Amino acid sequence: MRIYLPLLRTELADLELPSRNAVAATEEFQRKYHEEGFDIEDYEFISMMVAAGLCKELGADMRIVAAADCEATEVGHGMVQPASLSWEDVVSIHVDGTEGRALVAAGKWEEAGAEALEWYDIVERQNLIAELAD
Repeated sequence: MRIYLPLLRTELADLELPSRNAVAATEEFQRKYHEEGFDIEDYEFISMMVAAGLCKELGADMRIVAAADCEATEVGHGMVQPASLSWEDVVSIHVDGTEGRALVAAGKWEEAGAEALEWYDIVERQNLIAELAD
């Protein structure tokens, strides 16, 4: 199952991913966000954006989402609890660009939600950590 895990900036450098709920395009999630003509990629995009919004609840200073393939247990409304999750399961990381970061810093989370996240392949993780440390 493809899951979307909201992260804090500091968690990018951690050896292990945090144990917290993630978002997935489960059948229940797809019913909730149903639109005629949507396919799984549309629902996965929405899942990623929902996870990005959850960064606010974590007290994050920007939106960061790890996309991973792993086994997970549904806990309802598209929320899932990954059974076991490591960096080896992560396929990509999605982060706010400059405009998104500025909006989040100003507390304008809803407006930031309209901004696209930048995509990084997992092999770029160390470069991303260095870039965000500046």
